[in-house]
Amino acid sequence: MKLYPRVVLLLLLALLLSASGIAWGSVPFQDDIGAILNQPDGSRISLQCEEIMSIGRSGKSFGIKEFCERQPAYPRLVVVSTHPLPVSRYWSCDIQGQLSTFSGVTRNGGVFRQRVLIVSAQDVLIYCDQRGRPFLFPPLKGLGIEWPNKRSLADLESTSTTQAASISTMDEGSLPSLPDDPLTEEITPDNRTGLKYLPDGAYVHLRDRVVSSAFGDNFYIEEPDRSSAIRINGMYAYYPSAGDLIEISGVLTTEGGERTILVDSSNPAHFVTTLDSGYTIPRPLGMVNKVIGGGIAGQYTQGVGSSVGLNNTGLLVTAWGKVWTVPHPADTQLIV
Repeated sequence: MKLYPRVVLLLLLALLLSASGIAWGSVPFQDDIGAILNQPDGSRISLQCEEIMSIGRSGKSFGIKEFCERQPAYPRLVVVSTHPLPVSRYWSCDIQGQLSTFSGVTRNGGVFRQRVLIVSAQDVLIYCDQRGRPFLFPPLKGLGIEWPNKRSLADLESTSTTQAASISTMDEGSLPSLPDDPLTEEITPDNRTGLKYLPDGAYVHLRDRVVSSAFGDNFYIEEPDRSSAIRINGMYAYYPSAGDLIEISGVLTTEGGERTILVDSSNPAHFVTTLDSGYTIPRPLGMVNKVIGGGIAGQYTQGVGSSVGLNNTGLLVTAWGKVWTVPHPADTQLIV
């Protein structure tokens, strides 16, 4: 007699799951993410009922996918903010934001391009139950069902469902570098991994580089091991000094034939931050005259005259020899 209620319960459960399967199968797959990826940067985007699939190492970004989409290796679209976004995997959300593109170089030297959606905490609505707790299984897309219990991350900030974090506005802070582990590989470009091989306009992010020389709004950074260097130019809140260890984000450009990172303080994705002051400035690298500046580095970086070897423009160097002529100032591109 005791077995009968259990059998009935199992049969009802089987019928429910079967009905759910029919419902899932009758609803066409809506690839809203795929549809917006063809839109240009700067577009204002609105997405509904998306699943959080992965969370970035900084906490300021997370990858999303369609709720019934097979788990991809890397997200097609990443949500990013200037402040931590305390979310969890499998939560569902509605999102509004500005579409943009981040580009960089992976650790193996490959060029990486990631479409992102820049948001604030008020732009992310989490599907919750009646008590305000995040709910894992929202209504199916295409059924026209409006979920009544949604709360923005700003509203959830003071509850126990989120981590302690400041997620109030987009006015302060900086966007994280993207790709942002574990979404994909961290951007760590330099000459060895192809920074100067990228075209003008590519977004780059560098960390733990030391300022070797500073001239007002222009300064040079290089690897502590003196393997590569590049010039920095632009408008920013302050000007670092030689010996500062910095983190920097900007876009590549070419000025006077020299590859340069341009930092624009009006762009929230651009910044210069001092990580440590008084860092040991790398000693000038001694080299013979015929290799100063170096040769061509890909289609975007030209060599210096008849110079040969690896491109080392921007590196702090020491050279010696007899002066036979003085070059025109417009031809002087090196710090020696």
